[in-house]
Amino acid sequence: DDVRSHLQSLKWCDTLIFVYPTWWMNTPASLKGFFDRTLLLGETWGFPTTTSSSSSSKKEERAANKTGLVPMLTNIKSIVGISTY
Repeated sequence: DDVRSHLQSLKWCDTLIFVYPTWWMNTPASLKGFFDRTLLLGETWGFPTTTSSSSSSKKEERAANKTGLVPMLTNIKSIVGISTY
């Protein structure tokens, strides 16, 4: 499945680079479709769980306090977007 291979790539990489044209002051529909299909709840992000004393839960709690969500692609350290005008 195409989405599964993209998810495996996202879980492997440490940098994401997006190069795309700007269409009507927005990203192309194909890029938005990629985000919609691959940035899935439970695979790439989640909601905070109940608090506990484990160190992974503390890390999760700190991340959730900043955004209200728990990131699951913590391997990605850099995201670069290059767009034409």
